[in-house]
Amino acid sequence: MAEPMEVDSAWKEAAELCTKQYLLNKTTQEPIPLKSIVFNVDIHHSIARFEVVQQYKNQESNPIETEYIFPMDVRAALYKMTAKYDDVEMESQIMERKKAIKKYEYAISAGRIAAKVDYDPGDQDLVTLNIGNLPAGTDIEIKMHFDYALTIDDLSWCFNIPTRFTPRYVMIKDRLRVIPHDISDLSTAGQAYVSKNEKPYTWDVNTRIVTPSPLTRLMSRYHDIKPSISEDRKEATVKLSQPVVPYRDFSILFRDAELNKPKVYVQKSESHSEVAYMLSFFYDQASQPSRQLISKLECENQVDSTNDTVYDIEEASDDDEGEEQKDQETNSMVNEFVFVIDRSGSMYGDRIALARETLQLFLHSLPDGSLFNVVSFGSKYEMLFDRSVEYNDENMNKAILEVADFDANMGGTEILAPLTKVYEEKPAKGCRRQIFLLTDGAVWDASSVIAAVRANQALNTVHSFGIGDGASRALVVGTAKAGKGSMFFVADSGDLESVVVEALDKISKPPAYIE
Repeated sequence: MAEPMEVDSAWKEAAELCTKQYLLNKTTQEPIPLKSIVFNVDIHHSIARFEVVQQYKNQESNPIETEYIFPMDVRAALYKMTAKYDDVEMESQIMERKKAIKKYEYAISAGRIAAKVDYDPGDQDLVTLNIGNLPAGTDIEIKMHFDYALTIDDLSWCFNIPTRFTPRYVMIKDRLRVIPHDISDLSTAGQAYVSKNEKPYTWDVNTRIVTPSPLTRLMSRYHDIKPSISEDRKEATVKLSQPVVPYRDFSILFRDAELNKPKVYVQKSESHSEVAYMLSFFYDQASQPSRQLISKLECENQVDSTNDTVYDIEEASDDDEGEEQKDQETNSMVNEFVFVIDRSGSMYGDRIALARETLQLFLHSLPDGSLFNVVSFGSKYEMLFDRSVEYNDENMNKAILEVADFDANMGGTEILAPLTKVYEEKPAKGCRRQIFLLTDGAVWDASSVIAAVRANQALNTVHSFGIGDGASRALVVGTAKAGKGSMFFVADSGDLESVVVEALDKISKPPAYIE
């Protein structure tokens, strides 16, 4: 069992401070709290176009350069930014990254106000906003415009706004650092923030949803919302009951009566002689959803707005027995399950408890005849067994007892080393290896991990589980896609049973990237 590391207390402090997102004076690292953020969202079936409106005020006596780092789903594509102060309005240009940075730096060195939005290549689910030469006492409004492809959650379309991010772990010359700032800098900024007794900024969400057929479901799991639905149930507006301090991801889930009907979208470019096509289809690749529940909602012409409804996996009927027998014959290959669980400092508290519970539920649910192993990691890694063992009562009980003692006490998030160790040994003959990665993804160089997964996809399918709010979508989506597996985001224990059932059901399908 790993001993606690001194770095854990710093990690806890850094993680707590990173949940208090604020604008920083880039020179002094003094925080400049945001006044507000508003999301205006327009959703048409499976595509969203939205703007993020941020309000700031420079309370300093001199012009300053500021920096603000915030999370954004990797499915969101930034296409426009505007900045407005006094009677001046500026509009952005999209250009190659190095050229944009050089142009921004030239502008502020010349004493002009300038703004820049940037995705870092190493961490594409964090967006950095810089404002240079922000005049003293000036209010400024920043608008960023995004296009977004909706994800699938609980057999519904899902629009998600990340509201927190985990500090990213990186080793530089044997020194622990977090991104965006050094831990000591974060500490200083956090103390200044608290000492000023400033109230945290609030955010609001205004959403319009248009569907080709009547809505049958519209809900948010974690926030109180005020929906207004048209008479034909093909359009809805959704607002928060009141502006709130961000405390967890905001998600809207919705279904319409023709959810499973394929659709093709065509758009012509306004500035280029190009046409874009998108095919959208929603196929329930696991078992069919509960027909009884969905039919009830559609026949009664009502919209399900409860936040505890899960579209359960339907039990097999007598009519399905022949098909089920065919599936069993087709998928007779033995699976080797390797669970790679994150025990780094950023997993402390609710995250590690959720990861333990998820892993224990998997261990209780594996198919007979399987092989399995558990690898836990932080700055180093530990293997429960020297190599994968047979899944039986003795080995299962041993694993469950060991997992019960897992804590977030293994330092930084070094995912690459344990994965490399697993890849070194080929799966047993006749086995397909299923790697289940449970992590918050708090690693700086996600691209190296994704590249390693892609290089070993022939013999290893990787399924990724983002644990807790703020999990890195870049890492979870990237590893699942590269490993031709499935991806899940587990925000609380209420999600676990359906996630485990669906994940184990999907491994019976041919290897493919599945959402």
